[in-house]
Amino acid sequence: MTPALLEAFRPRRSALSAGPGYEIWFACIFDPESRTALWVRYSSFIPAGGGADSEDASGLRGATAPQGILWASLFSPDDPERHVFQALSYPLEECSFAPEAVELPGARTGPDFLWGEIRSPRGPLTWDLEIKHRFAPAPHGPPRTASLSTIKSTVISPFARAKGKIKLGRAKALKLTDAHAVFIHVHGSDRMPELYWSYIPAFAEEPDTAMEAIYVKTSAYQPALCFGTLLRNGEILTDHALTRALRGAGRFD
Repeated sequence: MTPALLEAFRPRRSALSAGPGYEIWFACIFDPESRTALWVRYSSFIPAGGGADSEDASGLRGATAPQGILWASLFSPDDPERHVFQALSYPLEECSFAPEAVELPGARTGPDFLWGEIRSPRGPLTWDLEIKHRFAPAPHGPPRTASLSTIKSTVISPFARAKGKIKLGRAKALKLTDAHAVFIHVHGSDRMPELYWSYIPAFAEEPDTAMEAIYVKTSAYQPALCFGTLLRNGEILTDHALTRALRGAGRFD
């Protein structure tokens, strides 16, 4: 495991001493053989103020105490009965945020693995996956945007691969051998007025080509930024120039 990988994963805002804010580690996994996708998110949330009518920078309402939150979604276009989403929250003191692993009740993740179980309306959803890194971690967007917001976003593992298994309820476990994956770390205290993120793990006519795109407004008074990253012929193509991000345009339907 490289120092850059550990640094990209390392928690920044999950300790109470960090003050109000949130921190998110999330991954998207897509298996081209079964056309099944899994989205999992491990997060911490420390509200500002508190009270039933409070709203923190991330837009969550009614949270009165620091908490860890586990989210998971399973999508299967050929079998809608396997579609499921669930999110559960826990007191922050029941969670652990260490440099090499983040742990919530029933779930754990590190720089190169995702493991967990969450109750869902269709039975327990479980995952046990290994992330196979192909490229070095990379920050999202132009470096100069760091002065526009407290939010920092890093792709821990761009255009990665994943292997392991996913299981929902009593159905047979789905075994993955070379699934597409992306693993991202986000932390901050600001709330983005607009944010659209898209991950295309493969194209129908070019299965080895992939893309990630973001359209974001860091505040109501700032212009929108649009930037993307393309994987083609085994090479990552991106442009971190702020001027091009400002000239970019996006539409997400």
